[in-house]
Amino acid sequence: MIRTLRHGAIATAVLMLSAPAFAVTAAPAGSFDGATFELGYGVVNRNWPDWSLAFSPAAFPEVATLTGQASSVESANFADLGWQVDFAGSGVTFTYTGGADWMNYGNPKFNGLRIHDAAGVLPKILGVTVTSPGIGANSPVVGARGFLLEGFNPTRDLQFDDDSIYVNLANGMWHEEVMGSMGCPRCDTIAFSVAFESAVPPPPVPEPSTYALMVTGLGVAAWGARRRRPRTTA
Repeated sequence: MIRTLRHGAIATAVLMLSAPAFAVTAAPAGSFDGATFELGYGVVNRNWPDWSLAFSPAAFPEVATLTGQASSVESANFADLGWQVDFAGSGVTFTYTGGADWMNYGNPKFNGLRIHDAAGVLPKILGVTVTSPGIGANSPVVGARGFLLEGFNPTRDLQFDDDSIYVNLANGMWHEEVMGSMGCPRCDTIAFSVAFESAVPPPPVPEPSTYALMVTGLGVAAWGARRRRPRTTA
């Protein structure tokens, strides 16, 4: 009669085969920090629904490649427009620091900025939420820096798709001096947070030691079977 493996041999083999064998790498959180992306400035002076046309080669946009740095601003004066650009985590802040008045010269339908993940290194964009405080009815109209740019309407002027965010400055205004209908001539900021799609962790990849454990476990099982092979008698 042929015997089967004893429980000890089975346990040894199972133990070796079930030892921790996989290393799981956590997916990166949605953040601009350390990521490389494009920031562009474009203008289109016609009525059109697709803002990406402002950044086609024919539009001759200003485009720069930036790398997110949480500890410092990425551009102190982007494209010499007077806008300081700061990316930190999933937040973005545009602050007007130019001395000249900013207003909608020539009335273009789009006059603004695009953040574009050209290399596909960021997760899919799911939404944007303005975080700049709005100016209240009783707030001072002079020197109110840090508040949402006068005339900027997030619902109308902030759009996004899977890999781009569009900031239309065509309706925004900044003035050193108070002008008739302006509620906050020195409100100078457009800040918003970006919601990224949660990255799905990749399937675990076996480490090189996995295969060694499997071979060792099977070898022990085979050795145990041979030692316990019954003898035959004449």
